[in-house]
Amino acid sequence: RAGHLWSKQRFLAAQWLALLKDDLWLSNARHANAMAQRLAAGFKANPCIELPWPVDANELFPVIPDHICERFREAGLEFYDWPAQTDMTRFVTHFATDPEDIERALEIIASTT
Repeated sequence: RAGHLWSKQRFLAAQWLALLKDDLWLSNARHANAMAQRLAAGFKANPCIELPWPVDANELFPVIPDHICERFREAGLEFYDWPAQTDMTRFVTHFATDPEDIERALEIIASTT
């Protein structure tokens, strides 16, 4: 029903077994959430950026003026424009987000007004 044949369930089970072993899924989630919190701190420190909601997971929805978005993109930051509201953007961290990439993003955020 989910697009996988019953005969191939062992492939799905292998993925889940790896994620559940030694709480890998929890470690991955903690890392992604920690990276999001570091990014949120950088956004909060910039007076031109508003975070309308608390950051409780690995997604952030900062409100960023267009001219700052342009500078962020020119500097190499990748993020999404959120179509539901003008100036709202979407940043996502994940289990493999490199802390050095977050530090670089924080430098860009801090230097852009």
